[in-house]
Formats: sequence, structure tokens, C-alpha cells
Amino acid sequence: MTYRIVVQPVAADDVRQLFLWIAERSPEGAVRWYRQWLKVIEFLQRNPLVYGLAPESDYIEAEIRQVLFRTRQGRTYRALFSIDGEIVRILHVRGPGQAPVERDELE
Repeated sequence: MTYRIVVQPVAADDVRQLFLWIAERSPEGAVRWYRQWLKVIEFLQRNPLVYGLAPESDYIEAEIRQVLFRTRQGRTYRALFSIDGEIVRILHVRGPGQAPVERDELE
């Protein structure tokens, strides 16, 4: 089964902001990071259920999952998503050092 990916506007903005932040420091690194991001989307299309629950899932009623991905430098990023039938909704993307998503950001 192939899931349909819906990147919520807030998550798209997260991706844009992370890309720009990385690009200021390393344009090539930003391109590599974006390629990793596209791979994450491909993995989520195939089997999002293999990824575990995010800590944020503890304080809301919905099941929020997370997928972790790394840069070549070893920095870990994570995408928060929910699954609704055959649709995977990417809710937020967080970079290293960023605080967890607040409850009001998920409701």
C-alpha cells in the first residue's frame, strides 16, 4: 500500500526555514539535507507504521509519530506526523536543539 503524503503548511514552513538556515552556513549541506528530507517522504509513503510514537503524543489524544533522519555531520532532525487512513500528514519538522512541539501547535 502506498500512503498519500500531505505536508501541512506549518511543516512546509519548518522545512523552508531549516533549509535556509543550513544554506547560510553550507549551500551544499542544505542540498544534501533536502535530499534526505525527500527520502523521508519516500519512506513514509511506503510504511509509516514502522516509526514510533513521538513524545508529543503523550499530551494530546491523537497518535503522533516521528521519523528521525540525520545529516552527514550526524545532526538529527525529526518529522512529526499522523496517519489518517491512507493519508500521512506531516505536522512539523524539528532540527537539533529545537524544543518539542507544544500542545497548542498540534491541536
